[in-house]
Amino acid sequence: MTLLDLLGALDRRGINLGITPAGRLRTNAPTGAITPELAAEIRANRSYLEWTVIGRQTGHTWAPCNACGEVLLIAPGPRLTGKTVWPACVMTPGCPGRHTLTHKSEGANP
Repeated sequence: MTLLDLLGALDRRGINLGITPAGRLRTNAPTGAITPELAAEIRANRSYLEWTVIGRQTGHTWAPCNACGEVLLIAPGPRLTGKTVWPACVMTPGCPGRHTLTHKSEGANP
């Protein structure tokens, strides 16, 4: 499961993410929404999910590369509004792709 797939699954199940005062990930989920498999994915991607929450609070979202699929946390605000050329891939050495905003970064409600 990719990070974007995980964020979509969390959103579809009504699972909200937040950060505790100590800086740790917390979930707010309806009873039974987090399956053992989903819990394993949350644990495996904990740091990415923490960055998702922090990023959403500062106007950032995950943008996958249109060639290799690696994600980058970017702020699509005024600087990129209406642009047809998005940032070059910086995640995979030699990748010719560009990070594009083709989705809504879900599942990270503060």
